[in-house]
Amino acid sequence: MIYFMRKGITYIPFLFILAYAYKNNVISVEMTTEPIAQGWITTTEAATITDYSITYTRYLANQGLIKAQKVGRDWLINQESLLAYKAQMDTLGPQRHNPWREDLAQQGRGRNKQTSGGNQ
Repeated sequence: MIYFMRKGITYIPFLFILAYAYKNNVISVEMTTEPIAQGWITTTEAATITDYSITYTRYLANQGLIKAQKVGRDWLINQESLLAYKAQMDTLGPQRHNPWREDLAQQGRGRNKQTSGGNQ
């Protein structure tokens, strides 16, 4: 067994402690397979449905652009919200990259046509 010394204290790696506890029935590990509520999907399922990457799906959730809940370390995505976002982006087409869009100005985002445009 490997021991680590730090300022006179011996540390046994945490993994060995867990293995010992599990072997001696001090702890037990249970995998729960609770069903996900209706209308909520995992990031993997969301990526499959929308052809977005899992990382981009998590980004959308983190930014609040789609409805999502973080459960532990995983995200649960509201399918209706995700499909609405995708439909909006598909409708915008190339305009989704336009910083002068009216909907962005109404939200206080994007560029302001009146104040941008060089030195003032």
